[in-house]
Amino acid sequence: MTDNLDTGFTPEDTSPPACEVHDDFFVIRRAEGDSAALLAGAILLSDLLVQRDLAANGTTVDSDPERMLIGVSGYLTSTTLPASEDRPWHAEDPAAAANHRWLVGHQRFFVLMQLLIISVKQLRDKADADAVQDFAWLCRSSAHAMRYAADFPPEIYGVVRETMVPPVVNAGFSGLQTRDHRELVVQFRKLKQDGAMARLSHDDAAEVRGAIQEMYDAHLWVCDRFGGRTEQSLLMEQLGGKTETGLEAAEKLARQRLATFAAHH
Repeated sequence: MTDNLDTGFTPEDTSPPACEVHDDFFVIRRAEGDSAALLAGAILLSDLLVQRDLAANGTTVDSDPERMLIGVSGYLTSTTLPASEDRPWHAEDPAAAANHRWLVGHQRFFVLMQLLIISVKQLRDKADADAVQDFAWLCRSSAHAMRYAADFPPEIYGVVRETMVPPVVNAGFSGLQTRDHRELVVQFRKLKQDGAMARLSHDDAAEVRGAIQEMYDAHLWVCDRFGGRTEQSLLMEQLGGKTETGLEAAEKLARQRLATFAAHH
């Protein structure tokens, strides 16, 4: 994959304002230049930020023996990374630590979405076992990144949620505003429309579907962890007139997206 990093997604300058708000909130900086070098630098910086955060504040979730969270640079360069020691959650300032983890976790996921966009394009071009392996690994790493972003005691989430309401951000602040997410969904649709899924073997197609399912399962886990079973999302609250909970809405969206990859062999 490292030979093709320069095929990543470069957003247009005419991005909707909500995308700019989303970038500003999560301290995302877009740059022009050598795409491969910029993305490689973002991966390494993200590795460092995540490792520092885990060392400082510990974790509340299961261990990650396969290093799916902070093993991206190792995977892309075929380098074996040393195992990391899991430490229980022990933040001196829990609220500040939760806000920081929410920030760094989302930054991590945005870097991985860039890699996923490249990987989907490779999958469409090659539709072979190697492309499937890369795509599946990145999906599972992305799932770990989502869980990591929510890796703090659920009772603290209210403090984090309060930072995502007006006037700091737009009303109905949502991950759907992310420009990278929008491009990834477009590439997912093309994967089916271009016939790449049909060119895969039965086992490889099942691997792709299973990996994507893991990403959506992780999103549902986050929703459920932070009260989505009984409460609405920020976006739903703004839209009004909705009776379904945040978790129900997320499950509905997951079903719709996964239907794109329904078995056809």
